[in-house]
Amino acid sequence: MKKHRMILAVMAAALLASCSDSPADTSNANGSVNTLSVANAESLLAESSKAYSDIDAAYSAEYKKVGLPDKETLTAETPEGVFDLELEIINKNCDEEWKTKKGTELEPIFGNTDEIVSMKIKTAKLSAAYMINNSLKAEAVTPLNSDLIKSDEIITLNKKTLTSLDEKMKKAMSTAEEYNEKSKEILGDELDSIVYEANKYNGEDSEGYGVQIEKAYKNVAVLPYTVQHPIESYLDESNELYPLQGYCYFNNDVKAVLYHPENSYKAVKADRLEKIISFKGACDLLEENLGDAAHYNFEKVVLMYEPRADCSGGVDFPNIKCRPKWYFITFSEDFFANCMNCFTVDCIDGTIDAAL
Repeated sequence: MKKHRMILAVMAAALLASCSDSPADTSNANGSVNTLSVANAESLLAESSKAYSDIDAAYSAEYKKVGLPDKETLTAETPEGVFDLELEIINKNCDEEWKTKKGTELEPIFGNTDEIVSMKIKTAKLSAAYMINNSLKAEAVTPLNSDLIKSDEIITLNKKTLTSLDEKMKKAMSTAEEYNEKSKEILGDELDSIVYEANKYNGEDSEGYGVQIEKAYKNVAVLPYTVQHPIESYLDESNELYPLQGYCYFNNDVKAVLYHPENSYKAVKADRLEKIISFKGACDLLEENLGDAAHYNFEKVVLMYEPRADCSGGVDFPNIKCRPKWYFITFSEDFFANCMNCFTVDCIDGTIDAAL
């Protein structure tokens, strides 16, 4: 964690260094020293359906401060729309009868009657599917038994890495995707659950597989990481945002050991945004507003919703407001830390943030 705080401090310093010599409006909108409001964002707005259409122009721009990732690793799907989005957790009233009923309906997803005898299947965390195979968990080389893991490989899935996956990993992904689709239908989830990262765990005599699951709305992912934020009114009691990240782990025979996506949601507000800052527009804003000595090589650039829940009003499960932003990301090398460091560029007003 010290390493991550140090990187954040450096990022914040890069923003502050830019304040004295750039045309940016440096007002601090949220009280955080690592936020920079910019003055010229409106001129960079483009139709939201064309958010990724200027990628080639960005890669030809020869930025000095913004090092873009290999273009083949970009996941640049045209969004069905970009929205001012607000989510509500399904069954936020914790109706136990609903949970029990849905848990029973989930059972056939994971096998036949004989197979599910060894499984614990329920609706957990308000509205999330949950299955653990008790007959397999003790010996499976997965994070459930981290002492069995001797090394691990993390694969961020994109059009380049998908071609190199082995057959077992492909089977793990397709199984998780099938679980996602069926549980979504049962639980009434209005978001999609998408496999975005693959993991291969190596033990002394065996291997295990895992897939990480993120939420998405109309082809735009919702940030899956649990990001800390300096404004306490946005945090839950654990000092973290609601995480929208799930996972599915498999043993060496690609039999599911644990399946646990995040809660199910419905969209209570989805106002379409006609224009947002485009891919190149976001790159231009970073290039203009970072300090003169700054340079970052980013491993991922992607359009995502940033989820924020205001817990200051005393509501147990407040709605989650999702703001579209461009994420410029570097990842931690430590699998168990599973953290990222990034700059974000707000798609609506161009505000730049350095965040963990």
